[in-house]
Amino acid sequence: MASDKRRYTRVHFRGDIGQAHRILGAKVFWPNQEVSDVYDLSFKGIAASRPALVTLKPEGLQTVRVELGERPPFLVPTRVVWLGEQSVGLEFGDISAEAHLQLHAFLTDKLIGQNMRTVDKQFFSPEATFQHWYQGPQSTHLFLWCDADEPSKITQVVLDFDGEIWQFENRRVVKGDELNDRALKVLGQITTTEFRLKDVIEKVASQAHEFF
Repeated sequence: MASDKRRYTRVHFRGDIGQAHRILGAKVFWPNQEVSDVYDLSFKGIAASRPALVTLKPEGLQTVRVELGERPPFLVPTRVVWLGEQSVGLEFGDISAEAHLQLHAFLTDKLIGQNMRTVDKQFFSPEATFQHWYQGPQSTHLFLWCDADEPSKITQVVLDFDGEIWQFENRRVVKGDELNDRALKVLGQITTTEFRLKDVIEKVASQAHEFF
């Protein structure tokens, strides 16, 4: 865990993923019931939108509730470490073991996604049919197939979590439904203009919402 904290600093939150935001986003609830969107998050603290009616000052202490995705909110003591006109940085104080477990579960796959790197096509085997290959921490591999006539459109995704396989094809998850949450967290951290990965993210999130 300690090595993970040194290696991975923080994860950032995207605002362009539609329904997936309820799974991949995070919020801060202030004592007066104001709600702030989270911009980035680490094991040590959080950056969020600044509440309009809460009086904040540098080094001031605030106890807030933090909601990670669809998990139940948990209470955490914080210290204001910086203030901007529209945002605030909070450092976590001592948190409960349950809150720590929630943070770890929420951040781990996002941190993997943030550290995924493309593999050069010279290393593809001659039999490979995918167009893109990413590698990441913890033996994570991402393979993407794209439409021949529309290269930015993804037709198939395979995520290999060290032997656990998640597969998306024909606009639906065809293998590894139990890995949907992990897959979305990894995919949600990969930003590119080369192909429309967010279409896959939004489709999986909307299907999960319909299911539940």
